[in-house]
Amino acid sequence: MFISVNKATLTDCTPEEYERFYQEACDYMAKQPGHIRQRLVRSDSEPGVYFAISEWESVEAYRRLATIDELVEIFGQVISLTEPRDPSKDKIVVEHHDCSMVLDRERV
Repeated sequence: MFISVNKATLTDCTPEEYERFYQEACDYMAKQPGHIRQRLVRSDSEPGVYFAISEWESVEAYRRLATIDELVEIFGQVISLTEPRDPSKDKIVVEHHDCSMVLDRERV
């Protein structure tokens, strides 16, 4: 399993706008081969900070997302992903982490 965690800090969009955008992106990613789960959580202590957690069957399945023009276009609503990048047009700042599962426990 491969896990991607993105910390998104809103800089030029409302929480409602970001959540609508993310719903669209999430709906699209959920249809892709290898997708397991997608979660978006909002920080209670820092308004405008979100964590997007996605689980994939493999790193390859996740990396394929970057080759899907429709998905790049969806993300382009809030952040520039194509070269040359123009960060001045970004509505969010993203800190990306590739992660490995260390512990997974559910309530018993």
